[in-house]
Amino acid sequence: MNFWSPNIGRTGRVIRAASGSFLVTIGLVCLILGGPLWLSLLCWSGGLFCLVEAAGAWCIARACGIKTKW
Repeated sequence: MNFWSPNIGRTGRVIRAASGSFLVTIGLVCLILGGPLWLSLLCWSGGLFCLVEAAGAWCIARACGIKTKW
């Protein structure tokens, strides 16, 4: 199986999209409330990566051979 091929189903995509949206929102709230810039950037980058995983039906953990529930 190719490393970049889709490897998650609908449930996994929904979970990754929800967690990505949550992290992006937390990053925005942290930025607005004057929290540490590094924390905001960390949340943003993690959230955007989760959204990319959801859009591509791909999970990095599964691509590396780690078994996940979804």
